[in-house]
Amino acid sequence: MTPPADDEPAPPRRRPGGRTAASGRRSEVRALAGFLADPEPVGLAVDGRLVRAAPADGDAALARIARQAVDQLTGPERAFLKVCPEDDCRGVFADPADRRRWCPSPACASRGRVRALRARRTAEAGKADL
Repeated sequence: MTPPADDEPAPPRRRPGGRTAASGRRSEVRALAGFLADPEPVGLAVDGRLVRAAPADGDAALARIARQAVDQLTGPERAFLKVCPEDDCRGVFADPADRRRWCPSPACASRGRVRALRARRTAEAGKADL
């Protein structure tokens, strides 16, 4: 198969089963919209504390997670989202105070602090040698 010329659009990539990537995304978006369409009720406990009941099933649990993700990614809090800088971590976390460097995982923070300490000591040792 010859590659398309620069001015020709590339043909759509096919997924297994003959679907294109774009049609797969549309169906995924429709499924997500279905999850988000039915709002989950929030009940108040007798003592006035805000309490959510456990999800009825797996679909309800996924709907709750999807709703929270959409709220975080499209709402005003999205400006506070950061990605953990550790290479082997894919953590995304909210940092409204802009004070965190790593995700809440103790392993990421420990490795990052140890790495920073070693870099400072190496730099100090380099200065002392001069």
